[in-house]
Amino acid sequence: MQRNIVIIVPVIAVLAGAVLLTFIFMNSGAIRPAGTSDTAATRVMSVEDYMANNISTISPIKEQVGGKFQVTHIKADNGTGVVTYSDGHNEYTADFTYTSNETSGITITSFIVHQ
Repeated sequence: MQRNIVIIVPVIAVLAGAVLLTFIFMNSGAIRPAGTSDTAATRVMSVEDYMANNISTISPIKEQVGGKFQVTHIKADNGTGVVTYSDGHNEYTADFTYTSNETSGITITSFIVHQ
């Protein structure tokens, strides 16, 4: 009798763990950090990542002396943002507006560099 219990208890524990892990992985898409909307949680790329990856083509000012623009600070929320970026020689700050949706992704609608 004790031998059966020694075998049955670990088997039940392993099965319960497998069921729990399966439940967690199958429902992980439904778990979102507090304060994030469905759109923000399912967006393929964040506005911050989009800007960091595309700053050289978005900026109307071109890099100097072979430098490459790098975003050094960005704040974006509700369709507006401010970005600071540098090519290692010059630093710029710009205000921008954007739209974002799951179909067309992120579109920068205005980009104004502070003078």
